[in-house]
Amino acid sequence: DSSGVKHYFLNHAHAIIENGYVTRVWGTQKEITELKEKEIKLKKSEARFKSILETSPDLIMIIDSKGTYKDVFTSDKNLLYEAKEKILNQNINDVFPEKVSNEFMNIINIVLTTEEIYYHKYPLITLDNKERWFLGTVTKFLDEDQTLIMWVARDITDQVQADKKLKESEERWHYA
Repeated sequence: DSSGVKHYFLNHAHAIIENGYVTRVWGTQKEITELKEKEIKLKKSEARFKSILETSPDLIMIIDSKGTYKDVFTSDKNLLYEAKEKILNQNINDVFPEKVSNEFMNIINIVLTTEEIYYHKYPLITLDNKERWFLGTVTKFLDEDQTLIMWVARDITDQVQADKKLKESEERWHYA
């Protein structure tokens, strides 16, 4: 408009063509500025949220109630057991060996049943072929009409190794 404010419109037009030429046009026009501004804000919010998740030092996985990976976020792909592209839309049972997948599905079922936060300490061999220890924080949440699981896995390998060295040192001192 004259004050520099942007306006958005939705237009529908119908043309009458006679002898290969447009002879008449009629249609409707509706101002949708408020709707478009909300859409722009939503896209910015989604981009900000995704940026936060992708820069997290933790591994964040969104899993449905049947164990299918819906989303995976991490700033360090070496925290993954398999490449993100390989696990998205795959079931935990198809990604991990049976013993591990059974353990993970049991945790998911506990969280779904109790609706409490579950903490789980576990080792995995990751993409860089290193054994890493993780502390998983597993919670349930609702997204629209679907129940989902958020599994946040923090790499605690350094802490586990330090604890092991401290215990070994204490044992040597105790028996000395």
